[in-house]
This record gives sequence, structure tokens and C-alpha cells, in this order.
Amino acid sequence: SLIGLAFCVVSMGLLWKDTGEVGHTTVALWVGTVLAIAFTLFAGFIHFDPKNLETPDNAYSDGFKLFWSFGVAMRIGIYDFMGYYDICFVGDEVKNPSVTIPQACVVTCQVVAVVFFAVNFAVIGYLPWHGEDGFVELVEGDTGGANYIMSLFMERMFNRGFAIFFTLVVLYTIFGSCFSLLLGYSAIPWAAARDGMFFQWFGHLHPTKQGLADHSLLATGIMTGLCCFLDLELLINGLVTTRLVCQFIAQAVSVILHRKHFPDAERPYKMPLYPLPVIICIVFFTFVFVTTENYIIMNQVPLLELAIAYLLVGLAVYFPWAKTMGMWPYNGYGYSMTTPAKGWVDKKEDKDTEMNEKGAKHMLADLIPGHSQILYLV
Repeated sequence: SLIGLAFCVVSMGLLWKDTGEVGHTTVALWVGTVLAIAFTLFAGFIHFDPKNLETPDNAYSDGFKLFWSFGVAMRIGIYDFMGYYDICFVGDEVKNPSVTIPQACVVTCQVVAVVFFAVNFAVIGYLPWHGEDGFVELVEGDTGGANYIMSLFMERMFNRGFAIFFTLVVLYTIFGSCFSLLLGYSAIPWAAARDGMFFQWFGHLHPTKQGLADHSLLATGIMTGLCCFLDLELLINGLVTTRLVCQFIAQAVSVILHRKHFPDAERPYKMPLYPLPVIICIVFFTFVFVTTENYIIMNQVPLLELAIAYLLVGLAVYFPWAKTMGMWPYNGYGYSMTTPAKGWVDKKEDKDTEMNEKGAKHMLADLIPGHSQILYLV
């Protein structure tokens, strides 16, 4: 908890600079992360033992348990992949964003997928899976040894001193992740406030440091620091569970909505076999969501119930605010997210004229008219 809090404080200090200086820090952290990954792959594969990949005879005996466990494994995998879309948070700083952002997201996903599987194979191929010193015993034991798998990996391969050094290297890469995420997420309240979709206090920029959304960074950093004192497993599962609905499933649905309402819109990037990829996306993310630990069915930690309650609280806060501010569904676009009410075009033009006069027209208003506020809600 204290290490995590220290990461937040140091990250905020490094981000409390001009945009150019932040870019130099990002590159330095990226280089260190790449070197750590490269060494792990090299060390793991030169000591690789294929026998460590053999599964026990009863590994697939319980089909339902195996099927349900995919949801748990996918949730961890989703968490590990989070961050590939960080570039979306700082779109104002990106040159040629309509081309650069999609390419960055796709290429990052592909690279991270290769690195993810390669590192896992390198580690699993060296550390035994079974036996007294196996990974299974570490997970089921009370020592928490499975939480320090990279330290154990290096200690068994080299020695304790090198394991301590590499643990510091791992902390360096983790810090890089914290730094980049805090950089990205602090931009969201600022962008929302700038477009009139959030409290204006968050839209403040530092008077002397170029591009520094100081109020948003301060609030995001403090909230992140407080979360450091929560149980890590609970925090990760809760984060992924809410993100599944708020972002991943919502984005898939928004693609369908956009294609339905704007069939002739220019699309420089094609989706092969549409809508099959979207349907697969929705089905798998929904599967991960419903397999979340819950109290009602599994008699476990009520993560699913808390995630649903969290979303309901968001709705309860949003709708009174939307009514006061004249946002969706009180803005004349119609009450259906999929079928705008008759006359919505004329009302949209009046609304856009009014928002232009205030200088607060949402950047996505032309992308999904009538639904742009919903994107900020989720």
C-alpha cells in the first residue's frame, strides 16, 4: 500500500511539468520496460523445459469448472491488456489523430499479445508447475509466493542478490504503468469539463506549465492514492467488472449504433465480416461479466453486485444533472438511444447552435448525434 502510494506521489510530481518534459519521462520508462521484457524472454527461453508445460491427467475432467474458469482467466488477461488505448486520452496532443490513434491501438494490441504470451511461456517453461516447489503449491499456500513470481524466477535461475535487483526492475516497469495511466486518466475529467460535460473545476489548466490539467491531475492522483489501501485483488476485479460494461461492451454497441444511423458515413478503416467481430466482442465480454464473483449465486465476495450498484449510482447522479444542464435525454434528441424521435434533426441544429455560442460543443457530437452525452456517462 505504501509503495503504491509512493508511486502515485512520484508520478504526480513527474507529471506536474510541461507536456514536452512529460514526453521525455515517458520514453525513459518505456525503454526500461522493453529491456526488462527482453531479458526475461532471453533468460526464460535459454532455460526452457517443455516438461513444465505438461498438464495433469485430470485437468479437463470437470468441464463446467473448466468453462467457468475461462471467465476468471479472461478477466486477468483483460486487466493485463488495459492501457493499449491510452493514446485516446491524450488525443489533443496527437498529430493526425484520425490515422495515428487507430493504428496505435491496433499495433499496441498486437505487440502486447505477443509479449504477453511470450513472457508467460518463458516463465512457465522454466518454473515447475507441480511438486513441492511448483507454482500450484505457491498459489494454494499461505505464503503469498505466487505474488512474487518474477523474483522467484530470477532467484532460482541465478541467485538471491540478482533476484532482489530484478525485483527493483519490475517495480520500475510497474511505476511506468502507473505513470502512463495517471497521465491518461487525468485527462478525462479535464476534457469532459472543457466540453461542458463535467464540473468546470476540472477544466482548469496550469497558468505557466503548458498543457498541465492541474486540478484534474490532483483529484485523480488523490483518488488513486486512496485506492492503494484497498485489497489489490478486489480492486482489480472491481475495476475490470465495471469497465466491461462502461467501456468495452458500450463501445461495441456504439459501433452498431453509428453504422445504423450513418450507413453512408466515410469509414477509412473497414471491419471485415461485420457485425461478427462486434457480436463476438459483446458475447465474450458479457461472459466475463457474469462469471464475476458474486454473493447471491457463489456466496463469495459480492463483486458483481457492487459493480451493478456502482453503475446504478452513476445513473442516479447523471440523470438529475442531465435534466438541469439540458443534456440527453432531456435535450430534444428523443428518449430512445437507437431510434431518435421525429423532428430530432431540427432540434439538434438548434442545440448545436446554442452550444457553439457557449463554446462547449462536444467533440463527438457529429459522430453520434444525440448520444454523445451517453459516451461521457459510461
